[in-house]
Amino acid sequence: MNFYFVFEGKTEAIVYKKWLSVLLPNLTEVDSFDTVSQNNYYYESDMGVPDCYRVAANAIQEINEVPKYDYLVLFTDADRLTISEKKAEAFEKIKLNLQNKPFQTLPEDCQLEIIIQKVCKVCIETWFLGNRNFFVRNPQNNEI
Repeated sequence: MNFYFVFEGKTEAIVYKKWLSVLLPNLTEVDSFDTVSQNNYYYESDMGVPDCYRVAANAIQEINEVPKYDYLVLFTDADRLTISEKKAEAFEKIKLNLQNKPFQTLPEDCQLEIIIQKVCKVCIETWFLGNRNFFVRNPQNNEI
């Protein structure tokens, strides 16, 4: 099984690559979208919304050029929207970014999944900053 991941930002790439190594240890990262064979993943990340929708639309083009992918997975923050509102926005914006592109859809055997990160009110980075188990308040000062 092959995955093409699109991460909204830089933090997601760091976090999800670590989680993938635990959850799906048989997957191997490849450096280029066209080098997948079996049990591989490739990823692109950008600097947030709306760029991640453009990257996802470009991924659809690349997956059509190399139809070896089973899933295209977009990870994006909910921001201040509900999960269903954010998914609807993602589908709409990807469709908008597909205008005037050669391929308008994924190959039949590849599925688009949109993972909405609704971990707090705004974004995954806010969750990390607010989680005291991840960040010690002032590690250089033992008095606090």
